[in-house]
Amino acid sequence: MGMAAGAAAMAAAAGVAGSGKTEMPQAGGRFRRIRQLGEGGFGKVWLAMDTNLGRTVAIKLAHAPDAEAEERMLREARALASIRHPNCVRVYDLVNEGEGLAIVMEYIEGRSLSEVISQDGLLDDVMAARLWVTMAGALNAAHSKGVLHRDMKPSNVIVDDDAIAHLIDFGIARKRGDSTLTAAGFMLGTPDFIAPEVAAGKSASPASDAWQLAATINYALSGQPPRGDQGDPASALLAAARGGGELHLPEKSAHRAMLAAALQPDPSRRPTLGTIEREVGTWLSRGGFKQDGPVTTMIHKSQLAKTRVAPPKPQPTPPQAAPTQKTPGSNPLGDETKRVDEHRRPPHPGRPGPTPTRKF
Repeated sequence: MGMAAGAAAMAAAAGVAGSGKTEMPQAGGRFRRIRQLGEGGFGKVWLAMDTNLGRTVAIKLAHAPDAEAEERMLREARALASIRHPNCVRVYDLVNEGEGLAIVMEYIEGRSLSEVISQDGLLDDVMAARLWVTMAGALNAAHSKGVLHRDMKPSNVIVDDDAIAHLIDFGIARKRGDSTLTAAGFMLGTPDFIAPEVAAGKSASPASDAWQLAATINYALSGQPPRGDQGDPASALLAAARGGGELHLPEKSAHRAMLAAALQPDPSRRPTLGTIEREVGTWLSRGGFKQDGPVTTMIHKSQLAKTRVAPPKPQPTPPQAAPTQKTPGSNPLGDETKRVDEHRRPPHPGRPGPTPTRKF
């Protein structure tokens, strides 16, 4: 049995059967924690070393004060284990880590898309199109298993050292038909990036995931969510539930029309993720760009030494030569003539040049 299949079988075995729950395998000190990566409503995420296999992993530990919290973590493991896509984080195992259940996941070293935008600036049309196509494919892979992400947003996209985007954090992923609200009445999702119908209390759907992906692409191109900055979560949720209103779209992007369509308040009028993949992918191909690959111009750390430019070495002062008589056709400057750009720094490997401005 392969690793992914084994994880799926392990997750399935963790389900509730009858009145009792199947015991999880004990980690037994197998995972040595290195540092905390994050913390949320469902627990802490740690970078750890799998001492059995000698690889770094991310471990999500559950704070499961009740059966609902534990069931949601089991659901996350099942959802992740069932998805096969190169841009989705992989689940390796589900174990009992002493403090409770722990999902052992692939560790992706990099920065969130929100950090990339904040630190490096906005994406251009080509990079945004590539991001849109790859994330649409990742969500489609999840939807094909009946799994909705429900919290698509810039901080849930990790850009690795090779500038490849990965969809992470299915912590609130649920099968279609599951409730939108927790038992405590809290809305699942992030107000700035939540689809209007979900904010209004309707069930999530593939169309709502598609809206949230379009909102993420809008952020990558404009630096703000499509409804603008509402100031606080309550105001953002109210604006989302009202729907409609003016959209804050990127001014000069070739994707403006497609974004306007994908951010329609009526789910039935939005293009499907399959349509997004096809149309945006065709736009890339016509411009001579690959549909997969880097979504930013980040430089891999292994290339940093190669791209650094050493300062020019000081040149010795040439000796003073005795004046010579010029002859017809000779260079009056002699050996002093140099290329004026001899010591210029090479171009910075920064953002790509102008991108196609074709509209869909």
